[in-house]
Parts: sequence; C-alpha cells; structure tokens
Amino acid sequence: MSDERGLSMNEFKAVVEHFEAGQKKIIEVMNYRFDKLEGRVGVIEGKIATIERNVGVMKEQLGLVIESQTEMKIEFKNKVDREEFSKLEKRVARLERKVA
Repeated sequence: MSDERGLSMNEFKAVVEHFEAGQKKIIEVMNYRFDKLEGRVGVIEGKIATIERNVGVMKEQLGLVIESQTEMKIEFKNKVDREEFSKLEKRVARLERKVA
C-alpha cells in the first residue's frame, strides 16, 4: 500500500523554497570562507616577499664573504711562513758577517 499522491503546487513551492534557502546558506558560508582564505593568502604573499628579500640580501652577503675569502687566500699564499723567514734571517746574517 503506497501513497501515490503527487505534491500539490504549494507543497512543491515549499520544497523549492527550502532547497533555495539551503543553497543560499551554502553560498554564504563558501563566500565567508573564501574571503578568509583570500586574507590568509595575502598574508602569506607578504611573508614570501619578505623571505625573497632576505634571501637576496643573504646571497649578496655570501658573495662578499666568498670574494673576501678568495682575496685572503691569495694574500696568504703571498706571505712567507716562519720557517722560510728563519732561513732568510740566517742567510742575511751570514752575508752581513762576510761583508763586515
């Protein structure tokens, strides 16, 4: 025994209105969440821009450090070590004795 009666126009309108009200609520919630998400994306973009600037500064500083280290290595290679200096001192002392 099934009830095969159809919906009246008023009942059908009520169902449609209920469905539309539900849709409006879903749209409102989605818009609210989308607005919040857009705000967070803006904050994240700002943070990424700051990180990019910091990385750029770090790259510049690292380049200067590497350049400075290269110059220091060249200067260090041009310096005489203690052993070589001691030998040179002895040679100069011998020459001074011979000359004097």
